[in-house]
Amino acid sequence: MEALSEQEFRERAEQAFRSIFISDDPFGKPFNPHIEYKLLLFDYRWALSDPWIEPIGKAIRDMGEDGFYVTALYRPKGDAQSRPYHWYVPINEIDQYGSLIHSQQNAIYSCLGKWGIICSDEDHALVGGPRILIEMIQKSVIDIDKRVQEFIKLWLYYHDQNQVRIDWLPGLLAHIYGNDDARRLLGEAGWDQPTNLL
Repeated sequence: MEALSEQEFRERAEQAFRSIFISDDPFGKPFNPHIEYKLLLFDYRWALSDPWIEPIGKAIRDMGEDGFYVTALYRPKGDAQSRPYHWYVPINEIDQYGSLIHSQQNAIYSCLGKWGIICSDEDHALVGGPRILIEMIQKSVIDIDKRVQEFIKLWLYYHDQNQVRIDWLPGLLAHIYGNDDARRLLGEAGWDQPTNLL
């Protein structure tokens, strides 16, 4: 694995990052409009692990990519940094990069700007990219629809028990699945508030 300075990130990786993501908010609408195929991954804790690592690693290899970039989403300005916040990870080290990110929200993404995964600090991630990547995940993780329902129900529970804001949830689901499927998913999970999907 190769650490990148902020300058090296700007020179080597930022263009790929910006071609995939328009924001670094895993609770919002982070993907560029041209990223057509997307999924919500739950549960996902900081880095690729079971059940995600095998299908995603295989898809990356099948797309002919030898590695990917990792970027920590929240970091101090360059002159205040005491450690790296960006890395290049060879595909054969895909199971090792989690030790670099120190339990923080991050994104992993294609060096060619084809796909990306952005993770939250609340055990979910959003993945977007070519059909081959999304289909590989869907075929391998057969309970992925159930996992999305568990994610929605968890946030409904947080809202009911602690009055946690969940007004972002319909927009996030619409961004990933489209308005119709987002309404269906929310309804199946017991959502009883206006959706106001954009």
